[in-house]
Amino acid sequence: MRYRDAALGILVALTVVTVAAATVDRRAETLSSGERILAGVELTASTRIADLIADPEAHEGQLVQVEGVVVAICQSAGCWTAIDDGQGNQINVKVEDGVIDWRDVTATERYMVAEGLFQAVGEHGAQVFIMEHGAVVSND
Repeated sequence: MRYRDAALGILVALTVVTVAAATVDRRAETLSSGERILAGVELTASTRIADLIADPEAHEGQLVQVEGVVVAICQSAGCWTAIDDGQGNQINVKVEDGVIDWRDVTATERYMVAEGLFQAVGEHGAQVFIMEHGAVVSND
């Protein structure tokens, strides 16, 4: 029984390391060869979406960078897109209506690194408003 528990522990640890490495690789690849939206991004590290959701008031109005896989795009005006961090935590990335149509510049399953002002309560929940900053979207 101890050997099976040890083997399971090693398997879980390897899975966590593999997922973390894949995230780092997608981020690096996106930043180096992705499509720049507006001004792009300048911060050197992302804030975890889970941290923003857990304590939204602490981050209100702050410049943050978030990253994740595009899981939804506004179908009426294309003014927001939702990204998921791989752990089920999601946040909207928002632009002013009519400025950018996310349907023209990205698609679901693409990786995005976005930077902007965090708003705990936006039109569709918590969001990162990127108009003065930007994003980078993977090409895959």
